[in-house]
Amino acid sequence: MKPVDADQAYWVWIYWRRWRDIGKFLDDPQDDDANLYAIWGRFGSSVSLFYIGKIYDQYAGFRLTQEDHVRRRKTLMRRHPRHRLVISLGEMGMPYGGTVTRSRVSEVERILIFAHRPELNRQNRQTHGAQWDYVIKNTGSYGTMYRQLHFGLFGG
Repeated sequence: MKPVDADQAYWVWIYWRRWRDIGKFLDDPQDDDANLYAIWGRFGSSVSLFYIGKIYDQYAGFRLTQEDHVRRRKTLMRRHPRHRLVISLGEMGMPYGGTVTRSRVSEVERILIFAHRPELNRQNRQTHGAQWDYVIKNTGSYGTMYRQLHFGLFGG
């Protein structure tokens, strides 16, 4: 399949880094190039996606220490006491031209939330409001996320 208007489609590759325990991550964030993050719960061999967030002007380590995220972690620990919370950072790239901008990071985050419906994401579950056509390819430690997402008008 190809976008009907290929000049208007954005091709986005997201490389998801290896999962890290949230506690260890907060001790040593190493998140300089991340645009997105996903919080997962691991229990045995099963994995559950709990939250997808974006980062543009700040670091994931800083974002996860803010009050709303501290509340989310406590909620997750209460709801899923047997799960181990892990995080994966996503670095966006645009291999066929285009620049990673604040609005593109926001649109990609909204499309990911709409497609995967993580438990703690409240917004963008019913509609995403994305304005452009996207082909999103997840690579690396993307767990149960779709390997590819296509949004827009495509023909084959």
